[in-house]
Amino acid sequence: MGKPAAPTFARARGASYGGQARRTCTRPHLPHPPAPAAPARTCRTCRTCTCPHPIAPARTRPHPTCYSDPVTDPFLPLRDLDALEAALARAEREPIIIFKHSPTCGTSAQAWHDLSGWLATREAGVPAYLVDVRARRALSAAIAGRLGIRHESPQLLLVHGGVVRWHGSHWHVNALEVQTALEALTLAAQA
Repeated sequence: MGKPAAPTFARARGASYGGQARRTCTRPHLPHPPAPAAPARTCRTCRTCTCPHPIAPARTRPHPTCYSDPVTDPFLPLRDLDALEAALARAEREPIIIFKHSPTCGTSAQAWHDLSGWLATREAGVPAYLVDVRARRALSAAIAGRLGIRHESPQLLLVHGGVVRWHGSHWHVNALEVQTALEALTLAAQA
């Protein structure tokens, strides 16, 4: 006799193994593996919650009692198109910063911490607006379309006179590069 045929597997709808689709045997005589229990961990957003809820997958929001919009101080939140229009009207008179932030991205979190510390220490600051790109996808797309800069996250746009004067994404979103761009903009305005 030859070797027995290897079992074939198919994805079970709606089931998951730690974020991956669960595989179940298509041969009815083989037992199906049990689904693993979700481990209880602290909330990914606040990291201080002690409630025993499992962390939600990255594509959904974390536990509802722990989740809130990203801390916006010293950022001004941009939540809709009316707020965007008001911010761009303000950019006609003075430079503004628009920071596109993803609360589930480590690079974006690092940029957020760097920028928020820098903005908090400035006496005469530039208004800085924050867009949560996960919660406000349509607004993020509207910004990209309106200003003509392809969307990336994290992304920072320095806008003055209705025009993007400087933009950076990923590792270029840091206090040093933004400060340099602001100084260059100030020098250009004085010349």
